[in-house]
Amino acid sequence: MKHRTAAMVGIFTALITIFITFGYTQADEGTDDMTDIRAGGTYSLILRMQSMHVRVFANGAFLVNKTTDGFATFTFPITEYLKSESNQIVIEFEPMNFDTRAYTPHQEVALEIELERAVPDVGTQRISGYSARWSPELQTYASTESSVFGFGALQRADGAFALTAPPEMTPAAYAYASRTSGEHARKITMRFNIDDIAMPTPPWIGAPVIKDTPELRAELLAANRDLHSVMAAQDPDQFYQFFQPVYDHLALVLGYSDGRAVVEDIVSQSPLITPDYTLNPAPTETQIDQSFLFFGSDNTLVRPSPNVVSWSNADGSSERARNVFFCRMAEGGLRPCHIQDLN
Repeated sequence: MKHRTAAMVGIFTALITIFITFGYTQADEGTDDMTDIRAGGTYSLILRMQSMHVRVFANGAFLVNKTTDGFATFTFPITEYLKSESNQIVIEFEPMNFDTRAYTPHQEVALEIELERAVPDVGTQRISGYSARWSPELQTYASTESSVFGFGALQRADGAFALTAPPEMTPAAYAYASRTSGEHARKITMRFNIDDIAMPTPPWIGAPVIKDTPELRAELLAANRDLHSVMAAQDPDQFYQFFQPVYDHLALVLGYSDGRAVVEDIVSQSPLITPDYTLNPAPTETQIDQSFLFFGSDNTLVRPSPNVVSWSNADGSSERARNVFFCRMAEGGLRPCHIQDLN
């Protein structure tokens, strides 16, 4: 089975290493020319789930797919996806019956969502967004005021960290590459404000909505061919210029002077392409025309699926790809705005 571990494994492993090992040291050193929001807080999304498939989005950006039969807990860092003032988390989910291999609900289907932030001098704050289990009697997802997994009463606010409205659950119809979600699919929307901490704004926020058109596919072909050329060149400067919106934003999140400094640190720790992998041929018009287009939850971000820029090892047993989402920037063209972190 081929592994679609992104080439971002090296990059985001490096980023995570940087995040942990640099910790708050840059803030402690008093670098006045940097905007280091880590001194104000880091944010995580916590999912507890059972017998379902979920797709997770933060302010429109796709984070991850997860599927589980038995009970499982997942924690996702989300600091880089957030901004000052209003923020939105979207969870799309479908129940799964692993005995019948069907997307049908049963009494084991359950989901719980929490948000957590760690703030220096304040500590860890946690708020409960949603907790529900499928009720065979009511034939619906029955939400509760205490954890369906036995973790106690739900807490809607912790000081200034609070939901701005109760979570909203609505029927959901969304597309996969090979099918459309079923009648029991739902979308949960959670909204919260960050009013007490300054946060930089991710590059896709405020971008125009994108629709699947022949013109968009032609732009995606050009953008992904540019991505292929950048990866073929293996030049850190070209890499930074191409991904500038992404890494300039990460520089603010991680406390660097600019995006180029982030890329330099990444490249010093890990090559852009693992030496024993070879870049596959540049994407073709046919590949793009036949691709399923994967959009973010607010339709401002898009990427072709499967990835059209990838690289393989010598015997073809392993393939890697960079999960790059594009958005339309102010100047009108498509630029990379979000790289999905698969770690």
